[in-house]
Amino acid sequence: MKINKIIIKSFLSTQGSKSTVKVVDSAHLTGNRVFAVPLGSIADAQLSPEGLPLVFKTMVEYLEKHGLQEEGLFRVSGSMARVRLIKTKLDCGAPVDLDMEGGVSVVASVFKLFLRELPVALIPDHLGLVNTFKASTDEAELSSCLQAELDSLPAEHLRLLSSLVQFLARVASYCKSNKMTEQNLGIVFGPCIFQ
Repeated sequence: MKINKIIIKSFLSTQGSKSTVKVVDSAHLTGNRVFAVPLGSIADAQLSPEGLPLVFKTMVEYLEKHGLQEEGLFRVSGSMARVRLIKTKLDCGAPVDLDMEGGVSVVASVFKLFLRELPVALIPDHLGLVNTFKASTDEAELSSCLQAELDSLPAEHLRLLSSLVQFLARVASYCKSNKMTEQNLGIVFGPCIFQ
């Protein structure tokens, strides 16, 4: 899997229309939390066909549809009361209308919270990546070493990281309107990825 190296470098340098979204069917999630649980422990019923947590995938889809051009995306915090409400509903498997109960800033805050509360970071041993960037002198060597480091991640971590980086690259492509450059995204998401 190719990962956008500019966004990874940024991470390392920092150490329209109404839509009702039923994030998860409550019959599948009764009693199963999705926040603060290891990625490998998320039940199959809570995963998309691509193996991504449904909560993550649904929030990405919502933010792509409604938030890519919103200035301050991921920097403007949503109402903490609404963030807690949505988190609680998602953990209980209740349907959530992201438009009515959330909005872009709230969903973006819940999205960051989901990543931040992972008990094991997406890249748990980030020192290997740091050393790879420091030791590599040419682009081909760096690419090969970086790929080897990423391939050593658990499959569920690599899938989520790959999807996250692809999403953040799309966010960065709208930086003229949302003000979220690759560097700004690295500042915001670096702590979530590396903890």
